[in-house]
Amino acid sequence: MDNLKRAQAYHKSRLGQILVIRGYVTEEKIREAVHIQKNTDEKLGEILLQKKWVSRWQLRRALSNQTRMRFSASLAVVLLGSLESVSEASEAKEASIKDERVRLLSTLKSSLPEGESIHQFSYDAEKARADIRITGEVSLKVPCSAGELRIDHLLLKRSAAGDMETLELADIDLSNMKVSIRSVFRGKEGQADDSALGACRT
Repeated sequence: MDNLKRAQAYHKSRLGQILVIRGYVTEEKIREAVHIQKNTDEKLGEILLQKKWVSRWQLRRALSNQTRMRFSASLAVVLLGSLESVSEASEAKEASIKDERVRLLSTLKSSLPEGESIHQFSYDAEKARADIRITGEVSLKVPCSAGELRIDHLLLKRSAAGDMETLELADIDLSNMKVSIRSVFRGKEGQADDSALGACRT
């Protein structure tokens, strides 16, 4: 994520912006509260409560959203940082980055079940992006492709002789795949007040 995207993500996570988006308060009230804040040491939330423009429940919910969005923004920076570093790397750094990429891809391949293999796996760093929603959910788009996915020793149900077959999928295009990640926050009793989701959409 470049500086502009980081600034946009931070702007979306500002408390006043979240309160307006959720419909808890108007933009005019936020501007008035910000004007008051400039002449005092009070926080924006305290001013809004004093003016009774928002309830404590609304403020707590907005602050929770703010925490999630900023955590998600940091997560997006970490996840996409390695991809951007590859596309922006100088020649001196390119070799070491490629070695790291090979190591990561090797780890991915070694985690496949026995009898399965993947070849010519690649991704497009320049088109990678992250969208952060007000709920704190991060939607990642990391265009990638695989030349071949091979599954050996496959037993087909319709095989009368019970012979083992091999399945090969070639030229797999995942350029439109998106992965959504939602953070999990634990309450006082260890209960998760939100579920962690990892969804792939093509």
